[in-house]
Amino acid sequence: ALDEIAVFARAGARIPLGAGYQTSFADEIRREAGIATGAVGLITTPVQAEHVVFTGQADAVFLARELLLTPGSRGQSSL
Repeated sequence: ALDEIAVFARAGARIPLGAGYQTSFADEIRREAGIATGAVGLITTPVQAEHVVFTGQADAVFLARELLLTPGSRGQSSL
């Protein structure tokens, strides 16, 4: 699997912020390269994470920052 942030991290890149703002990168890489991807980028709820996976935008989601910001949130999710 590929975490798409590593592909698009470059000096001076301007990426607009918003809920799930990097899922389109994961989706494009998944379709074009035919490999598994993991999405990041303000994915903050279990419903949002499930949507990304079930709609085929990515094979997995990474919630590290959200879990660090909201201690105990692991118990609130089935992810």
